[in-house]
Amino acid sequence: MYGADEMIDTATIFTFIENNFLDELCRGLISYGNYYSKNRIYNRKRYSEIYYSYTGLMYLGITEVRIFKRSFYCEKSFVEMKIRLNRLYESGYCWEVIRYENIKKALDNLQRYMKIINGYAKRNILPNLNRWHVKRVDYAIDVKCDNKQEVYRIFKAASEPTGLKMKDYPTSCYMVGKGVNINFYDKSAQLENSGVFHLDSERNVFRFEVQVKKIKIYEVGRKLGAYTLKMFCTQEAFKQIYARYYEKTLGLLDFYSFRCAIKRIEERICSTKRKNYLVAHIKIIQKMGYFYWYSINTKAQKNRFKKSMAELGMSWIMFESDSVDTIENKVAKILEEF
Repeated sequence: MYGADEMIDTATIFTFIENNFLDELCRGLISYGNYYSKNRIYNRKRYSEIYYSYTGLMYLGITEVRIFKRSFYCEKSFVEMKIRLNRLYESGYCWEVIRYENIKKALDNLQRYMKIINGYAKRNILPNLNRWHVKRVDYAIDVKCDNKQEVYRIFKAASEPTGLKMKDYPTSCYMVGKGVNINFYDKSAQLENSGVFHLDSERNVFRFEVQVKKIKIYEVGRKLGAYTLKMFCTQEAFKQIYARYYEKTLGLLDFYSFRCAIKRIEERICSTKRKNYLVAHIKIIQKMGYFYWYSINTKAQKNRFKKSMAELGMSWIMFESDSVDTIENKVAKILEEF
């Protein structure tokens, strides 16, 4: 298992600057970035907007700086910065999620990098980090899982929280919504496909990620009293968003095979009526699949079944296997430590 304090992968923050400072900012970015890359500033398009894009500071954890030049009638332009927290903490190649204990140093480094950019620009263009707002943040936890096929089956059985739609992919479970996306996927397969799979420690790593978008940022920011990156890097924010959505989709209990779950029920249930009730549901799920079971039961009926399984210490999500009895819910164990 990876460290219990892993928390954030990437974030996008934004601020506004004076229109007549754009040229100085571009020069500052290139002058600083020349130490790490020969990348230039390119014109890009997002929807109908044209913006300047610079990726020369990726090595430091500033994945991309986007500058949206506003019209002549607007006093200020829009600057957006996508960052990778663990690279801000320790420059260079890394794919891991940052540990909670290292976040403060990562944010201090980001503030220092922006001051250096201002120095090269010879003007205080980029404001203090507390004056940047969060547009998106991706919370994530990585764990080692040896039984890949069984983990995939658990992914596919994940419950869809209200407002999210499931996208079916071979090695991931991806749910898309207006405020958040939920993504459970084989990180080691992604690294291998990207040509960066080279360490034994990267094998069988799965990432459980909640991608928080602007609408949800505003909703949670109102409760937290701020929209700054520092505020969204707190354990309070993590619990409000990540822990809540993980529990709704996969629960907090260990996962059992259908065979093992029925055996445990038969061994531990005294009431024939209750045993028959649970086994009947399990056999329907085993034969017809979870999406069919979700469709034929009301919310109250599903919650009753989940509660009954929880009373026996088992998740309502089960998997087909003749060789594996149980899969530990490692993310849930990590969440207990927060």
